[in-house]
Amino acid sequence: MKTTLLAWRLLAALLALAGVASAQAARLALVIGNNSYRQIEPLHNAINDARLIAATLKEAGFEVERVHEDLGQKAMLRAINSFKARITKADDVVFFYAGHGVQMGQQSPVLLPIDITQENADQIVQDGVQLFTVQDALKNAKFALLVIDACRINPFPPKADGTRGMIRETGLMLPQPAVGSMVIMSAANGQKALDYVPGGTRSNGLFTHEFVQVIKTPGLILNMAALDVRDRVEALAQRAGNLQRPAFLDESGGRFVFFAAPAPVVAPVVAPAVARPAVRLATEQEIEQDLWNVIRDSHDAQDFKDYIKSYPAGRFLQLAQRQLRVLTAAPPVQLASIQPEPVQPVVPPQAPQAATAPAPRPAAPAPLACAGCPEMVVIPAGSFQMGSNDGDEKPPHRVSIKSFALGKYEVTQGQWKAVMGSNPSRFTSCGDNCPVEQVSWNDIQQYIQKLNQQTGQNYRLPSEAEWEYAARAGTSSKYWWGDNIGNNNANCDGCGSQWDNKTTAPVGSFKPNAFGLYDMHGNVWEWAQDWYHDNYSGAPSDGSAWESGGEQRYRVLRGGSWISVPAVLRSAFRSRSSPVNRNIGYGFRLARTLLTP
Repeated sequence: MKTTLLAWRLLAALLALAGVASAQAARLALVIGNNSYRQIEPLHNAINDARLIAATLKEAGFEVERVHEDLGQKAMLRAINSFKARITKADDVVFFYAGHGVQMGQQSPVLLPIDITQENADQIVQDGVQLFTVQDALKNAKFALLVIDACRINPFPPKADGTRGMIRETGLMLPQPAVGSMVIMSAANGQKALDYVPGGTRSNGLFTHEFVQVIKTPGLILNMAALDVRDRVEALAQRAGNLQRPAFLDESGGRFVFFAAPAPVVAPVVAPAVARPAVRLATEQEIEQDLWNVIRDSHDAQDFKDYIKSYPAGRFLQLAQRQLRVLTAAPPVQLASIQPEPVQPVVPPQAPQAATAPAPRPAAPAPLACAGCPEMVVIPAGSFQMGSNDGDEKPPHRVSIKSFALGKYEVTQGQWKAVMGSNPSRFTSCGDNCPVEQVSWNDIQQYIQKLNQQTGQNYRLPSEAEWEYAARAGTSSKYWWGDNIGNNNANCDGCGSQWDNKTTAPVGSFKPNAFGLYDMHGNVWEWAQDWYHDNYSGAPSDGSAWESGGEQRYRVLRGGSWISVPAVLRSAFRSRSSPVNRNIGYGFRLARTLLTP
């Protein structure tokens, strides 16, 4: 009896383990490319695009049974139903389609098999594959991505009478994604997707080529990848005199990546041989020396207080006491060439109070201004722990920051117009007190040059380290107010404000941090001076901009925007974009180097 009972218990355990294994998450992909249309214009690179995507997805760990090429309606439906049967609630799935599509009035968008005929609108819906059918097949997945590389214009030729019957002229419409999914289309409504890369390959379409290049970035979150793809495609299409701007809707609410960021290399631990002498422990004197080497150039008085407390009779006691007196008794830093009558600061509209009150902080430094200049705040010198243990924010490292001035607000549309004479912003109806957006890093350099000529000042963009130090304002939490996004503390997709995921908000609409800075989280992404590096190994420790090495095709962006999910707004979060890219979420604030007496 005991043996039988034991056998049953072992069998039950094995079955349970098998169940766990079967429920593990899988990465699944269905890839379809249709070239050889019979009654409408055939395509040249849809199959090439499908093959390129399939190879990339396999590299990213997706199961791609095969590339489905030149399918009729029945074959497309079989492939979709077969794929649906493989999906579990733990899976991440991707559906990629390259070919023709069309929209029939208010009916479902339709993907067109190669055997489609042009009878009438109802017949086309019946003979095509409705996009809703695909969405329904993917609904059980944990995360689902639909990528549609198709022109969003009517692919059917005119009839003999010059009409196109009941077919809607605007072509394939962007469907609303279900919760837990994202839809990306290669072009905006009414646009044609280029089947080549201007100045590059003619073996792949523009969208798919750029999409593959971007998603290969290790650790890049999908919603940020979609923004980058959109900017790159739009810029390259303009070079060819074409309008093509990819569109997407995101309801995933996650941090999906195709390729994980590489794990840090850890040297293997080798056990010492038995006869090996014991490892020598560091002496107390050596530990004190190491501590002094770390803090001796610090601008944070607390570092020297900690040293004095730990080593009241230490070898560096007098030096520590002297440095502490300098840091605690130094006169306040003044900006050079301040005009006697500063401009009155812009008074932002009254905003609802944030629900979560920040922890008590020291009083913010006094703002500084000059005639015709944006209002600035002096940021005190100090040191802080920059970065985190997440992705490209590694490794956390200590950085010392010299005192500098930073814009109290993001640069507004009114301030931009006063210097540049025009307004590139999408949300002009928001008013002159809203942040300027759709500005590239290169655009900002032109603005700064003109502003400096007009004012005689020396404005610049902050370094990435200066930005994070200012955003944290003495905190180590995810946001300056704490680790939870809370309600009505910022403007983002999920921040609980009246502007969330709709538009930018007037600057200063939320509470400032302890340094007196507004909107360091959300509203618009803020460009930094640095080139982008995929980690902090070798980063400057003095707070200066990192403009050597790295990916010298990208500049750094910080802070998130009105369309960003809360996780992207963290003080440590980093993003990047080409310095030529303009986006409805891209803005900036100015910095100035302080001249000490």
